[in-house]
Amino acid sequence: DGAQYVWDLDARGTWHLNGSFLVAWQFSYHQKSRFSLDGRWLLMQQEDQNFQLACRDGRGQWVPGASLISRAEGMPLQALFMPCSREILLDLVDGGVGALSVWQLEGTDWSEQGLLQHPDGLSGPIRFSQDGQLLLTRSRKSGAQLWTKDSKGHWAVCKALTNSVPTGCAGNWLQRFDPAGRWLVTGYVRLLSNDERWDMWTRDAQGHWRCQPADALCSRTKVLEVTADGQHLVLIHQPRPRGRAHSLRLLQLHEGRWRIKADYPVPRDRYDEVVPDPFGCHLAAFGLSEPVVTLLRLKEAAFQN
Repeated sequence: DGAQYVWDLDARGTWHLNGSFLVAWQFSYHQKSRFSLDGRWLLMQQEDQNFQLACRDGRGQWVPGASLISRAEGMPLQALFMPCSREILLDLVDGGVGALSVWQLEGTDWSEQGLLQHPDGLSGPIRFSQDGQLLLTRSRKSGAQLWTKDSKGHWAVCKALTNSVPTGCAGNWLQRFDPAGRWLVTGYVRLLSNDERWDMWTRDAQGHWRCQPADALCSRTKVLEVTADGQHLVLIHQPRPRGRAHSLRLLQLHEGRWRIKADYPVPRDRYDEVVPDPFGCHLAAFGLSEPVVTLLRLKEAAFQN
């Protein structure tokens, strides 16, 4: 019916309906509603494509709040809460050129604080570190940019990451932060060719970022997730040539390099998402084509003479 329903769990373990909202219900918007980490706010995309906040009223019911309508021109693509739950990044695109609108909570009101822009524009998904102190964006002409906050609390580019993608090239852009902020991985896979590039950036004791190849991530990685301990990556491996079976692959960080720890064959295009446990011992895999969740656990291989 085009509605999204919000349920709350009470102290007795019973779910209660506490609000409903009309949202953009096209297939591409199915994951665009999200709660803030403190649970006070709900962010969702409306039918007019603008993002709106909801919060609880005095009776505990979820009710509509402010809409995030930027002073800058552009169509909103996504909106993300920063981990502090007091800042939102709104991804805008106008004529193929993207920018980020920064919103902050002051008391009980949200207001637009500024706009993050790059000379080459911003494109593709954005990522931030778990502590909210680092932000990763991408430009088609000049690669990726790493942002941090200056002494006044404003975002500024601190490092240009040399992972350049030609303009107009269609493909998957993947990037992940180590939860502890020690490293990050960036990668790009073209959809219509064999071209791809993966880099691992590590931060030294002085705070400088250095690059090294991440060869274990090659061969058309489709999905990439990091475990909470920062020592494992889980990916869907798509080997060449096309037509060969895919596999769920677990990588472990060993002496600064990623090494394959486990490999599990899966049918082609079966899974679109993977969710690992904090230490890479168990994971759930599921896809949009069928309502099946596969649960896997890590089993040490038996020693063979």
